[in-house]
Amino acid sequence: MQNNRFDEPVLQHLVNANCTPCLLYGAEVIEWNKSDLRFNTATFTIYKVNFQYISIVYQFRGQRDLPSEVEHMRLKFLRKCVFTENSVIKLLYECFCVSCI
Repeated sequence: MQNNRFDEPVLQHLVNANCTPCLLYGAEVIEWNKSDLRFNTATFTIYKVNFQYISIVYQFRGQRDLPSEVEHMRLKFLRKCVFTENSVIKLLYECFCVSCI
């Protein structure tokens, strides 16, 4: 009889490859609050760990937690706005995001 259960790293890879990109699409331009970033539930379910240990799981997997990933994406987006050749994007950045970085 074949076992259809995947081990933790396989499940985490499937979540990272299929779910996370969809959830984070455009996340760098949305104003999130902490309750919006409860994606850690998948990691809790996969690894069956308490919330206090979730950061250890992310470190072990070489990942960032979701709030850190969104912040990284936001900073990356804003840096691209600074160095773009598009004058409209530069103007919008200068008007609205001077204190963002």
